Amino acid sequence: MSDHNSNTPFPTITLTDSQRWDLTSFFDKFIVENNGNIMDVGQDFFKNPSKIISLASRSLLDLFYSFRDMTKDAPYLLIENFPMHDDTFYGNTPPNWRSAAMIGRTIREESFIALAASCLGESFSWPTLQNGRLIHNVLPIAGDEAEQNGHSSDIELEWHTEDAFHPCRGDYLILFGIRNHDSIATTLMSIKDIELNDEQKEILFQKKYRIKPDNEHLRQIIDENDPGRRSIKKLIEESEAVSVLFGVPESPYLRIDPYFMECPDKGSVYDEALRYLIAELNRVKQNVVVKKGDMLIIDNYLAVHGRAPFKAKYDGSDRWLKKSIVSRDIRRARALGFRVSDNLNVF
Repeated sequence: MSDHNSNTPFPTITLTDSQRWDLTSFFDKFIVENNGNIMDVGQDFFKNPSKIISLASRSLLDLFYSFRDMTKDAPYLLIENFPMHDDTFYGNTPPNWRSAAMIGRTIREESFIALAASCLGESFSWPTLQNGRLIHNVLPIAGDEAEQNGHSSDIELEWHTEDAFHPCRGDYLILFGIRNHDSIATTLMSIKDIELNDEQKEILFQKKYRIKPDNEHLRQIIDENDPGRRSIKKLIEESEAVSVLFGVPESPYLRIDPYFMECPDKGSVYDEALRYLIAELNRVKQNVVVKKGDMLIIDNYLAVHGRAPFKAKYDGSDRWLKKSIVSRDIRRARALGFRVSDNLNVF
């Protein structure tokens, strides 16, 4: 479900009965291939994605392959009507991501996410987030109500480019709804919908801005000698100035996270251009509800996303999404000197 106030048409695909049947067949084959021994689908799937992709129907694969080509027109895609179990099958919304990762009841849903990610590129993660798992759990956590992270609830999760601080941030972000009884909205804005003149673009192409990681990257790993934590701390302490726009001026890409970024030249043309860009993105904001059985794919170079505030109940019925980030070129990270684990794509 979406509430439009922008010029970009919001592409929505509703899975047909035939496609739903194909998915059921795909899951059965996938489980047989793994001898029924699957706990962490994301990790198992990504060890040999080409073999698993071969089990899926062409109809399903084309859903994702076509999105790679269509992002020049629309930076997001909503896929509805995924075949889900009854709500009771999934149990209560877990109290935290650690508990959620151990449940093992979302095999089919994680398989679908992994299939989508492998068609779009390569899924990856950070060692500082959710133990480096390739599929994350997004749910409210008691004590985080007012934190600026995906586990907050009382406050708005400010819109942002996913992992804007990092040069190897993902090309795509995938969100999948396990539960969303209260229809809590995801906010979306596209750079394709805003208006910037040539002078503003030229200013925003200058490397005058600094973006820092959010606190979640540091607090999940306490060991000061952990390589992942050291890498994040280095990005905080030695953050380089970056541009907000990049690519070609006629159709630029976007890298922005207003809550965690700064323009050192307050009151300058760079500061004014950034404020104008933020106002423009707010002007074209739209809300999309990722319901149970919905998959939302976002082009992380063309769109920003956030989340509306809500009141968490902690009674087992709260919003519960799955999330994965995808790179079209993992080798880019190695080329820039970042360490990538050999068995799975964890930077």
